[in-house]
Amino acid sequence: LSRGKMHGPTHAHGMPPVEARAPWGVGPPGPYYPYPRAALVSVRKLPRDYLLWSLFTFSYANCCCLGLAALVFSIKSRDAKVLGDVESAEEHGKTARCLSVVAMTLAIVSMIVSIIVIATSMTYIYNRFQEAMADAHEQHSRKSFSWN
Repeated sequence: LSRGKMHGPTHAHGMPPVEARAPWGVGPPGPYYPYPRAALVSVRKLPRDYLLWSLFTFSYANCCCLGLAALVFSIKSRDAKVLGDVESAEEHGKTARCLSVVAMTLAIVSMIVSIIVIATSMTYIYNRFQEAMADAHEQHSRKSFSWN
């Protein structure tokens, strides 16, 4: 056998199977593997509960109490996950995620609108102030000119 290449069937550890029967002489025909075979186990990924995201939304972007609702569903999802009810945990987790997305979107949109309103109102106030200062300066110059 060359290094790095194995010809024929190999075991998971890289060793070729032993071409003999089981030690007790009973078993199916074919190669004997001295190591026990691994059992296939279905591993299902646990659903997410989005608790940290819901806490952030509740703390900083609680628009229309959607952050509070997201936090409640996150806690329900975590409780269901602890009890082993995967379907309910997944459903509550998706609801918490949806509520968090809506709350964050509303908060971001309201911040952007607020910034636009403040910027335009400050520009308007600044322009009005400049006009008032120019009028006051003009009136002051007329009065000082008329006194001479």
